Amino acid sequence: MAQKYLLFHDDVVSANKSILAKIKDGTCFSVIQQTFLDAGFLDFKLISLGRDDVLLHLCVEGDVTDLFNSAVDLVGNFLCGY
Repeated sequence: MAQKYLLFHDDVVSANKSILAKIKDGTCFSVIQQTFLDAGFLDFKLISLGRDDVLLHLCVEGDVTDLFNSAVDLVGNFLCGY
């Protein structure tokens, strides 16, 4: 018998503050992280999911879409499929 997984409120909130993407052109993950920090995007955490998949997670309160749109030019240099 398969067990059902029940979403916890915190899981749903966290997922709603995240965007899945893929790294473009084999760019090094640590280079992307450092570029975000250098550009002042301290409100995002870039989490490696293996291979070229990443999770861009908003670490502060607010709408992930609004904050993401403010960084879309920078993000588009390194990530795709978001």
